[in-house]
Amino acid sequence: MVQYRIHTTETLNYLADYLEQFNATEDVFTTYRTSKATDTIAHACMEDLKMQVKAEDAIEDEKRAERGEALSRAQKEHRKAKYKKLLQEVYNSTVHERTSFDFVKIHLMLHYEESVHRFGHLVKDSTEAQEMNHPKRCMGPYRRSNSYFRYERQILNDYSLIHVLRMWCLHLWQLAKEGHWTPEIQQALQLYRPKDQIVVNKLNRKQVPKPENLPFSFREDEGNIQVRGLRSPRRKGFFVKNESLPMYNFPLVEYIYRYYTYDHNIPTSDRRGIAGMRATQFDLLNVPVANLQSFGGCDSTAHKLRWTDDKSFHNAQPRHDCVWFQVVEPPKGDVGDLPPAQHVRILRLQDGLRKRCVVLFRQLQLEKQSVCVPFNGLLRFSDKVFRRNQADLVVVNIKCIWAAAHLVHIPGTRYYYVNNAIDLVMFNRF
Repeated sequence: MVQYRIHTTETLNYLADYLEQFNATEDVFTTYRTSKATDTIAHACMEDLKMQVKAEDAIEDEKRAERGEALSRAQKEHRKAKYKKLLQEVYNSTVHERTSFDFVKIHLMLHYEESVHRFGHLVKDSTEAQEMNHPKRCMGPYRRSNSYFRYERQILNDYSLIHVLRMWCLHLWQLAKEGHWTPEIQQALQLYRPKDQIVVNKLNRKQVPKPENLPFSFREDEGNIQVRGLRSPRRKGFFVKNESLPMYNFPLVEYIYRYYTYDHNIPTSDRRGIAGMRATQFDLLNVPVANLQSFGGCDSTAHKLRWTDDKSFHNAQPRHDCVWFQVVEPPKGDVGDLPPAQHVRILRLQDGLRKRCVVLFRQLQLEKQSVCVPFNGLLRFSDKVFRRNQADLVVVNIKCIWAAAHLVHIPGTRYYYVNNAIDLVMFNRF
């Protein structure tokens, strides 16, 4: 309960009651807080008691021998049990006298209630973040310093340099993923295939210039921008001709036909052949996280995009995720070649022996031509309006998806705001 960020009178009373119960029953934990020094002293007291008891038993045995008496078996067992019980009592009393809960962290618990009343919740006083960052931000830079003269300044400079280099590498990674490949970027980030990396390492040891025509290769742990994944299949093996899409202007066959006709990399097909295609619909699409959208190693490696139609997601509102996608011919306006869109269907088409993974999108348009909203300084998008004879959906290959779009929907309207805290690159681009 100490980690609660909001407290009431009831929760503070709980804290006081729990502390009172702990003080009343703290003797239960005494045995588990015994230090090595206390244990040594307790065993020394037990040894002294052993010597004393043995001396008393020896004197008693001599007196019994003078009288011609001997101990029976029951008397010997009784003496042994009494002797064992006495040793245990001496050990427990010594440990209890020298072990207590009188230290700073336990004493601070007495002031929790007063501190919450005066200064707010206690999470802000936690030292966990500082303790976790201490090895990386203090111990490591200290080892790399001269450890003698002005090492404080060296520690600060070391951390600042690492931060600048990390930001520089992230920008180079993003440029490489967007297609701006140069030999300098490849050499700086070591974007080589495993077999080429071995050759480059040998040339580096020999101090020989490296060839500039080696192909680029993104490592798996850094995330390749071309990698996409379809998850959670909903419907398998249905015919394209049976999908009507009642909420939109045309059936699915027409959108797929336009995709095959206007994409220059795919040969033209007739509607009859497209209508006979089988498709599988998926509910989830994994999109790799762009480096400039990531918050470090703790962040996930993929954004999960969902479209739940009118059904609720986890007993909440329906989930309709948005993306930034690349187009061959950029539309006119300020959006450029990366317009935002809201995906409607995630399909895998069975085109003969080949499978094509495509996504149906509903495009969004920028309001007021790159002018931010005055009262909040954000960009605002809205649903694009089409006539009845116009195609209101666009079909693209999943490789055209650049990244997830973090758009904030305005309830009760058709407007969306760009979350400039995460999509800062796109915000500045517009």
